[in-house]
Amino acid sequence: LGDIDGAIDALRRLLALEPGWPPAIERVERLLASQGDWEAVAQVRLAHLAAVDDPHDQADEWFRMGVLYEEHLADSERAKHAYRAAVAARPDFFDASKALGRLLLASGDWVGYAELLQEEAQRTGALDQRIRLLTRVADIAEERLDQPEWALAACQQILADRPDHGPTVARAGRLLAHLGRWAELLEINENELEDAQSP
Repeated sequence: LGDIDGAIDALRRLLALEPGWPPAIERVERLLASQGDWEAVAQVRLAHLAAVDDPHDQADEWFRMGVLYEEHLADSERAKHAYRAAVAARPDFFDASKALGRLLLASGDWVGYAELLQEEAQRTGALDQRIRLLTRVADIAEERLDQPEWALAACQQILADRPDHGPTVARAGRLLAHLGRWAELLEINENELEDAQSP
């Protein structure tokens, strides 16, 4: 045990002189993990993160931090923070986004989950996926959060891309009626009628 502690101290001194040196980081992490000191592993990784400049590498490191917090320290709040940082560094990081979404759902954070889906919808270039994500936002806003204005805004984003999307037109009409926004409801109905009459 004394040898392991001595090796860890020596590696930490080395990292103080040469921050971010991968062989030393990997070795000290392995030694700390063998002792079950996951909090110390987290501290080593955080210190290493400060020396990482490339956004892609930052995202990978933050994702590893999220896994460590979630699986070894059972700290979902710090895990969410780490996964969120991974997505911020690399917005197309699907695994980090999925892990964050899973934790948000597990904690009942429907607002956070809907915001995450909305961010994903803004980033995606695939129209069908954008529609699917915004539809889910509308579902959550209307059914879970009782926020018809937010649900309507999601519908309006879909209709800006695909004005003839039937289920969204119907939902937007229902929401407008619920909100008493009659002029906008009339406009939607007139547009539907024009579409139906056009050859």
